[in-house]
Amino acid sequence: MDFIESCKNAVAEGTVLLENDGTLPLKPTDRVALFGRGQIEYYKGGTGSGGRINCEYVSDILTGLNGKVILDEELVKFY
Repeated sequence: MDFIESCKNAVAEGTVLLENDGTLPLKPTDRVALFGRGQIEYYKGGTGSGGRINCEYVSDILTGLNGKVILDEELVKFY
């Protein structure tokens, strides 16, 4: 397993849901609306208490959900 795959696995395994009312996991037939430019222009912080962040690979929310759920294409085009 290469470094990027290892990082993806660490993120997936480290994600914790505080409460799930049955909404997750999303199904391929679920309709999802993403709002704001953050869906495409992912912002990662740095130089604060977390230190400087230099990433070779960043995935945005839109890319992550594309093909896995039904996205509201009108909103995707708008943003």
